[in-house]
Amino acid sequence: MNDKYYEIGFLTHDIRMVTGADVNYNSSSRYVNISTKRESLTFLLDFLYTKWGFNYLLLMNCINEEKGFTLQYILSSRKILYPIIVRIFLPKDAPVFTTVGMIHKSAYQYEADIYKKHKIVFEGNNDTLSYYVKNVFGGEIENE
Repeated sequence: MNDKYYEIGFLTHDIRMVTGADVNYNSSSRYVNISTKRESLTFLLDFLYTKWGFNYLLLMNCINEEKGFTLQYILSSRKILYPIIVRIFLPKDAPVFTTVGMIHKSAYQYEADIYKKHKIVFEGNNDTLSYYVKNVFGGEIENE
């Protein structure tokens, strides 16, 4: 058990030092909780993927709050046996974000589902473009 605790301590310290994100380890439920700014999410996810082996996006969901949306990414690794939950906040006045599908391919489907429910556009994911953008800027003809 000491090796696992040491590994988690090193992981959380590494995330803090390299990305500057707010990191907490919840020992009772055994997960790592990360809150980060929207500008640094892709860097953080890429860092976790390449250095720590968090290759699996288990779930991506959106929580509708009074002032905006909280996006949650739940990641898993074969190296570190504790899942990571990454949270970012999006204000309601600008519900546009960058896709993370270039890091985790399964994100494209989660983003499309979130778009259908909450109308958050993920730049780089064609399934989340609005009708207006598809038809005016994309030159596509869409039947409804």
